[in-house]
Amino acid sequence: MEYQEIVDQIKNNPILLIGIGKELQIKPELFGEKEISVSYAEKMIRLNQQEIGEPLKIYRDAYIILRELIEGKDYFLVTTNVDGMLEHTGFDKKRIVAPCGSIYYMQCEDSSHGIWNIKEDILQGKELCCPICGKQGILNIVDNKPYNETGYLKQWEAYTNWLKKTINKDLFILELGEGFENPTVIRWPFEKIAFLNQKSKFARVNQRFPQMGIKERTYSIKEDSISFLNKIGKE
Repeated sequence: MEYQEIVDQIKNNPILLIGIGKELQIKPELFGEKEISVSYAEKMIRLNQQEIGEPLKIYRDAYIILRELIEGKDYFLVTTNVDGMLEHTGFDKKRIVAPCGSIYYMQCEDSSHGIWNIKEDILQGKELCCPICGKQGILNIVDNKPYNETGYLKQWEAYTNWLKKTINKDLFILELGEGFENPTVIRWPFEKIAFLNQKSKFARVNQRFPQMGIKERTYSIKEDSISFLNKIGKE
């Protein structure tokens, strides 16, 4: 297994593109929930105001390993997760884009009314209603239709502008735990980026789907992303 080689790529390469997928998302089942819902959001937001205990600690610790490895680098994080753990564990908000939404935001059933941050409302026990029309809100996540995409577009523009600056430069791409739920966000675009940038190297870590569409300059690691991060944290 190429753990040390991947660690060396992370430590020695100044430009890093990182994708975070479902293997690193906090499962609703850990809160006794069947799906990501307003109740899940309330529990996550309240929990994030205090010390995280087991079993969530294993997720937090894995994120902290990654954060410490890339500290001081020119990086960008793309995540399909909606649990807000990247921001909670200290990554730079300006270097994160979450195209599938976030449990920290809500939208009106009328998608034209925009979105709003619900963190303070939840902590203060307020009703989660649209500030424009007063209707009950729904989480601003891609699974809720119609999905209001305005929440991530500014950061998506920042990401695409950053990506343009990496053309023909040494770039290390690390994809963690992304399957085929939303392959057009991370999985397929990352392969295209690696194919076009001949100076790049690409590591894909996934317990079920580590296969690569390209063969050169790539690492395919069949392993759960949390276990992988714990191992490279020891290198």
